[in-house]
Amino acid sequence: DLLVKLVRLLAHLAISPDVGPELARHKGLTGLMRLLDALDMDAAEELLLNAVSALTNLSYYPSESSVIWARRSELVGALGSMLFAENQEAVLEAARAFGNLSRDPAVREEMHQTRVDEALVLLLDASDREVLTAAAGVVVNLAADPHCAPGMVESDVMVLLADALDRAAAGDQPLASTLCQALYNFGVTQKWRLGGGLALSLLRSLQMLQDTIEAEGEETEEGLDAVLTRLQHAIHLRCGEELLEEERREQAEHEALAAPPAHSYLEPLDPPEEEPGS
Repeated sequence: DLLVKLVRLLAHLAISPDVGPELARHKGLTGLMRLLDALDMDAAEELLLNAVSALTNLSYYPSESSVIWARRSELVGALGSMLFAENQEAVLEAARAFGNLSRDPAVREEMHQTRVDEALVLLLDASDREVLTAAAGVVVNLAADPHCAPGMVESDVMVLLADALDRAAAGDQPLASTLCQALYNFGVTQKWRLGGGLALSLLRSLQMLQDTIEAEGEETEEGLDAVLTRLQHAIHLRCGEELLEEERREQAEHEALAAPPAHSYLEPLDPPEEEPGS
């Protein structure tokens, strides 16, 4: 119990911008890092959660004099395994830690090599709003990295981001802004090679978001308005030909469905006589 209270106190102290950077330099924090490997969620849930919370708060201060930041790549494996925990608080804290750590290129590369980036993509389908927000924040950083982005795009991350935007963001403009920023970063990194179907789907999702905000009588917040405008403009500008081709394809399908059936030269047959079953 004493260790739990001490680690919890450390986590709270680390939030302070005056105290946190000083704490992060303390060499004794290597013991806190070892707890991640030594503890089991079933046997020491509260202690492990407090340890991850403390590491998350301490990882906010990027300095080579920080014990946590100097050994940041070593945290990827232990924190990555927590993304699959049944405990949602553990998943949330691990995702938040990656939000801080993924600002560093070496950490992003380690996340890519260990496939932690794929786990975070899956969290974009999370029903928990806080987990979704934390995961989306990490994806913003990964999407801007040309080494990580291509593999993530192959995993349908763009579709998952658009689905998250449709599902959860209308009532949460900061989350919507984060999701849109991730989409924009992927677009830039991939040089807007989106394909007509995806580009048109994204534009419709963005328009739906704007319509929903207007229908609720709200004003679009400045941050969201800026990234929405930038994203829509980029898609129209860089994917114009693909959009036209996709719209023509949809129009052709619509016309084909609306057309009367073609004449058939087959003669209709009388239905067979039915007998009652036994």
